[in-house]
Formats: sequence, C-alpha cells, structure tokens
Amino acid sequence: MRPGPATKPVIVVGGGWAGIAAAVELARHNIPLILLESAKQLGGRARCVSIQGMHIDNGQHMLLSAYESTLSLLRTVGISEDIAFERRPLSLQWLRTGETPVTLNTPALPAPWHLAWGLLRAKGLSLRDRLAALRMSQALQNSDFSLPQDCSVSTLLKRHRQPEAVIRAIWEPLCLGALNTHIHEASAELFLRTLGDSFRYSTAAGTPTCCSPASIWAQSCRNQRWTTSKPTAAVCG
Repeated sequence: MRPGPATKPVIVVGGGWAGIAAAVELARHNIPLILLESAKQLGGRARCVSIQGMHIDNGQHMLLSAYESTLSLLRTVGISEDIAFERRPLSLQWLRTGETPVTLNTPALPAPWHLAWGLLRAKGLSLRDRLAALRMSQALQNSDFSLPQDCSVSTLLKRHRQPEAVIRAIWEPLCLGALNTHIHEASAELFLRTLGDSFRYSTAAGTPTCCSPASIWAQSCRNQRWTTSKPTAAVCG
C-alpha cells in the first residue's frame, strides 16, 4: 500500500501488542492511521495501571530471547534494549498453600548446561521428579525441539511421562509465561520452538526480562520517534 495525497486513515482496532505493532508498521510506511482501544489505556492484557500514585503492571509476561519480533518492534519505536531490559538467568519459584515450595535457578553457564544444572539442583522436587524433567529436556534437544505432528502441551508432557509435581512447578509456569496459554490449550509445536530459540542458544548473559509493555509504549508515545507527518492518533476509552 502506497499512501497518496488523499489517503484515508487506516483504522486499527485494539491497542494491545498486536494493534500497537500494526500501528507502528503503518506509521513507519508513512500511512495515516487511527488506533482505537476500548479501555482507557493502551497495552491490552499487559497494560500498566495507576493506583494511588503507584504504577502496577497487569499481566506480567516473561520476555524470552526468542521473541525477536517483539525486540525488533521496540527498537523501531526507539526503546533501547539495554535500558528496557535486565538480562538474568531463568529463575522459577512455585508456591502453593500447604505444599512444598519449588525453586529452580539456572546458573550463568552456556546452553544446555545451565538448564541441566538448574534441573538437577532444583529445590522442592524429589530426585525422581528432577531426573524425569532432565530426561524430557534431553529428549527435546535430541529432537531439535520439533514434532512430527502438533498437539497440546499437556499431551506432550504425558508422552514424556512427566510427574504432576514437575508439570505444575516447571512446565506449566513456563508455558503460561512464554505463550500466555494453559497447557491444555497451548500448541506443543509453538512451545517447543519458543523453548528451543530461548534456551538452545542461551549464554551466560541469561534471558531478558522487561518492564510492562504498556510502560514501554508510553515511552515511545512521548518521544514520538515512530510517528511521521501523516495524521496518527490513538483513541482510548
């Protein structure tokens, strides 16, 4: 689409990450647009809300190294990766009333040793459970994090005979954090691709985690680096 002198604005419905990405791409090509969001602020499920002067992130999300498109979007709107992100090794803590807490911390080692060491040293899981998780991790690496046919993450875990304690403490939090989807609904193929891209090439620098995407979006709107001379507007609530 090439904008002409009388090009009408493109209407983008929804100010979540998908809508924001579409708006940025249109603005980057000098195409006028109007971004519509029913809520009072942008960000979708990952918005930032203010309560009594405090900024609270809603829908905290784990941002892995595999999310290259997200990182590219942030660079486009002028957000410095070095400022917005803090790279750290993966750390999981699973707490539930009446049950033993589970903690998994990966050390500053290159892949796959960081994950293997983290699983072996995980606290709150029996040796049997830790070895089961380690065997599945090794099997995934041997298969190059791929499947002959897609299925749910839950089905994949059953195939690898993962104990319930391991599913609840490790695989389920990883799936929710990486895909924002429950294991019974999430695509195993997409889950493995994300894990592979994130952990297969991991270095001692760790995995990036970031502040709220809504906060990042607010920064980009303030500096206006992604906008052009064409009409560009965001209409909320």
